[in-house]
Amino acid sequence: MPSTTLSRSTVVALAVAGLAGCPAPGARPPRPAGPPPALGHEDLTIDAGEQALTGLRYTPEALPPPSMLLVHGARKANLDRLRATWSRAVADRRGALARKALDGHLLATALFEAARTDVARRGALLGEAVAVIATLHARTKGETDETTLVMGAALAFAVGDDAAAEPYLVELSARFGDRPGGLMAKAQLAYIRLREGDDAIAQALVGALVPTAALPEPAYAIAWVRFRAADGPGAAAAITLAAQGWTAAASQPAIDRDFLLMHARSGLPIATAVDAVVAVADAPERRHALLYQLAAAYAAAGRPDEAAAALDAAVAAVATLPDTLAPTVRLLQAEYLRRAGRIDALAAAWRAAGAAMAACTSCSADDRRALGDGLAARAVEAHTIYATTGDVRYKRAADELYAQFAALPGVADRDDHARVAQYAADFARVRAPSDGAQYADAIRTPLALRQPDVQACYEATLQGTPRLGGDVILVLDVDGAGAVIGAATEPARGSDGLAAVAGCVEDRARTWPMPARPRPGTARVSVRYVLGARP
Repeated sequence: MPSTTLSRSTVVALAVAGLAGCPAPGARPPRPAGPPPALGHEDLTIDAGEQALTGLRYTPEALPPPSMLLVHGARKANLDRLRATWSRAVADRRGALARKALDGHLLATALFEAARTDVARRGALLGEAVAVIATLHARTKGETDETTLVMGAALAFAVGDDAAAEPYLVELSARFGDRPGGLMAKAQLAYIRLREGDDAIAQALVGALVPTAALPEPAYAIAWVRFRAADGPGAAAAITLAAQGWTAAASQPAIDRDFLLMHARSGLPIATAVDAVVAVADAPERRHALLYQLAAAYAAAGRPDEAAAALDAAVAAVATLPDTLAPTVRLLQAEYLRRAGRIDALAAAWRAAGAAMAACTSCSADDRRALGDGLAARAVEAHTIYATTGDVRYKRAADELYAQFAALPGVADRDDHARVAQYAADFARVRAPSDGAQYADAIRTPLALRQPDVQACYEATLQGTPRLGGDVILVLDVDGAGAVIGAATEPARGSDGLAAVAGCVEDRARTWPMPARPRPGTARVSVRYVLGARP
């Protein structure tokens, strides 16, 4: 269950802090205008400037090193006796390989187990175990058994020598590729290559394998190969199987991150992600936590509608939502609806947030004030967009949000009460503008709120092209009702590099709602996105 403690800074961040171009809570909205003249057709050309975005190329982090295989004899023997036996086996050049292997495995196991408890001698004991397996590997060249190779890789990782592990992994993959040790080796090699950016080699290693929950490590590597190749549905399916079978508790946060990341960016319906959460999380509290985090992953992926729906699923996953968490959930939903341009649903979402805060017996005065700050900021924002566009949806929203602010408990004691009340009074006299002279200013907030869409498009291509950067110019044709009726990009859409980013941005932009205007006609809006990868 995520933390249920609200703080002023947290709530303010959720409720007030928007993206670039949003008015500050104290910013004065436009004053009332005079009566509009008769309306006629009006086309606009607007340069919305540029937005700089930094993308992240994600790296797999969850796969632990291979586990050390432990081999014990029928009778317990001390280290000195095992060392003596191993020395005789090494000296006997005509002895059976199977006998040599068993003697080496017994000594390596004993040294490894001793290193667990003898902290002072841990390095020396592990180093001796590494030498035993290396000697055995050299003496059985070309015929080394699977156990020896797995031990060699595990011990190399244990002493921090990843390069020394690779020859063991390569031989395991080549000779035992269809057995557990060989599949583990393929996953480890693919993981190393993915972390180093050698995606083609990783694809060659595991691309043909079928992911299963019974072998979560290969499933994890397969998921990452698919994610890097922009196969969203395939990555989501494989990471779900990996998460179902995952047993490494230390890397659970990392597997959770990748599970959420790949589902939020898969392009699949949110119902698929919710079903996947149910498949990997038995306990209601665990389901709630994953769904709550899934909402944030969807928001970062530029899918605010799905983010709001994920929060509904998180609430439904538990019998009772703690009263301290309920306001945060409702504030987040209000913010996600705002980002989605769902202006008609905004007042109801804020009403739900206010009701949750009123029912919260543990929320502080700072929490309640922060909700008021956010409510005032959104009222002023809707007020401003109506005054500069005449879109009646924003008028209705501003009316309702001002009224909600005025009805807050203790609002008369706030130092900004008089200022917000004056804004509301001014708003009651505002008339719709007669033309699109201020439309360029009005669309800055809606465009800024869709930056995560563009960043997600950039990052999708960045996964397979790590040094990609440059400019993408988006040109939108927006009709008088605020619908995007045309979109084009420079460079033109394509399948690689910036052209692939451009195609993704174009597809997303066609769904963006914009404010309506007082006159019929087309507003041609251009915005330049300057894209750069984070080092």
